[in-house]
Amino acid sequence: VMVADAAPADRQGTAFGVLGLVNGAALILAGVMAGGLWDFLGPSATFGAAAALALIGVLATVVLPLGRHSRPQ
Repeated sequence: VMVADAAPADRQGTAFGVLGLVNGAALILAGVMAGGLWDFLGPSATFGAAAALALIGVLATVVLPLGRHSRPQ
């Protein structure tokens, strides 16, 4: 919904395509990084890094102020 709201009506298809491209690239990068951690440091490092990143995400959600799309109207 945020992509549709942010993009002009004649560019919404392109906006969703770019969103898919960026998501796909991020997933490939995350997979390569996780595979590298697993190969070089083992499974415990991979799961530890995932837990640390999840904790950072939770803390960022709690600490950062709400954006304009998140506030109730």
